[in-house]
Amino acid sequence: MHWRPTISGDIAFTIKAGQANSHSGPRYRQTKNTNNKWKVKLEKSGEGKGTVTRFWLEKSSGKNVSTTVNVKQGHKPYYTPAYTDASKTYVRLTAENNADTSKTYRVSGYWDEETK
Repeated sequence: MHWRPTISGDIAFTIKAGQANSHSGPRYRQTKNTNNKWKVKLEKSGEGKGTVTRFWLEKSSGKNVSTTVNVKQGHKPYYTPAYTDASKTYVRLTAENNADTSKTYRVSGYWDEETK
């Protein structure tokens, strides 16, 4: 599969059942500074108001390049540091349901691969 960088930081995808991973398109993380945090804001969730979805950064290989963050729908943006492996490379926002259920749902919001 050939990756094409995303142009905007919008989130609009389906969270899969059974904690299967969902992904955004890739974005280039220019920084080498691991303290240059990435951010995510979950504006809408088909799971319902105030529910939680888990997010993290990942390379196309599937390697995680940040810790996970449980993001509450409707909350202010969450800011999280990335690992060194997230420097000067393409990363994608990865998400899963924080609970292992058979439900799927749509989410929307925005993310940024680096904030400085």
